[in-house]
Amino acid sequence: KAEVQERSGILSTKLTRTGYLHNQDKKDNSLNSELEIIAQSYHGRILVVDQNYRIIEDSFHLAEGRYHVAPEVIRSFRGENATNYMVQTTPIYDSLDVKAEDRVVEGVLLFISSTELQRTELQGVSETLRIFTVAVGLLLALLSVILASLILRPFAELRAALRKVSVG
Repeated sequence: KAEVQERSGILSTKLTRTGYLHNQDKKDNSLNSELEIIAQSYHGRILVVDQNYRIIEDSFHLAEGRYHVAPEVIRSFRGENATNYMVQTTPIYDSLDVKAEDRVVEGVLLFISSTELQRTELQGVSETLRIFTVAVGLLLALLSVILASLILRPFAELRAALRKVSVG
């Protein structure tokens, strides 16, 4: 999530700096390519939504021109970042040169990421954790036996000495 949030913030800043939402006739092809590459690298999809809730860029090229009104998008137009089920929304501001409270949200970057990669990684971590837990348990059991024998050795020697004394 943190990685997707960071990447979304960087993309939002680039969209703001290039005036992406103002220059629809002269779209920056390198920026569009970057959006598509990043979406593919996260096995996800990136949408850019304007103030009218119209999708102006879709990394899948399926929903451009359609409208996207979702609670996450509405909250992002209020200036909030939101991460929900690997859906990261990030506001795109009119300018970065003014104070934060004076900025106007001109659009929203919607980053939808597949959770399959995270699920696979989590399963791998889970397997590793199980193996580690079993190994630590066996190691602790072995250390307990060794430590118990070291602690009890003087008592065993004392018992043997007491037997010798009782025998005479």
